[in-house]
Amino acid sequence: MAQIKIVLVDDYKFIRDALKIFLMNLPDIKIIGEAANANELFILLKTIKPDIILMDISLPKMSGIEITKKISLEQPEIKVIMSTANEKNEMILDSFKAGALGYLPKDVEQEELILAIETVFKGKEYIAKSLSNLIYIKT
Repeated sequence: MAQIKIVLVDDYKFIRDALKIFLMNLPDIKIIGEAANANELFILLKTIKPDIILMDISLPKMSGIEITKKISLEQPEIKVIMSTANEKNEMILDSFKAGALGYLPKDVEQEELILAIETVFKGKEYIAKSLSNLIYIKT
């Protein structure tokens, strides 16, 4: 498999750092950038092209859902996995409607995070196993 280029978007540096530490040890994944908000992300996207953005849903000023909508329209080749502590059906549906291909709770196991990244990289939708009984996503 080709190396998967990822940008991390979360307003908590601790979360970005923890994800970086875990993901940078995987040979098929490369973290090529990180952002704390929409402004930082859109500046980054002018110079780098990730395969996947691992996006927090709750961000200041512009939500992950709004950012995903904009990315889907302007750069549809970039895939988004939503990462959140919010497990409400409407948030899950809104994320997929906005163009996200994945949805994970922040307490997801490391193995499932890797599976989600690999699945979304291949262009398929992924919803965390713990949430799959809540909602049906047409694939």
